[in-house]
Amino acid sequence: MSRQTLAWHETMGLHELVASQSIGLMKLKMGLRNIDDMRKNRNKQQKEGNINI
Repeated sequence: MSRQTLAWHETMGLHELVASQSIGLMKLKMGLRNIDDMRKNRNKQQKEGNINI
């Protein structure tokens, strides 16, 4: 039974895909936090009467 392995350039491509997906996910999560913070600030301003809808 022979075991097939990937060449080094094929594994590097896989590594780059995983890294880019991880970075994209991190940016998405950080961006969602900013959106959530903006909503909280907007709601706070609306309650205080500083902003209209």
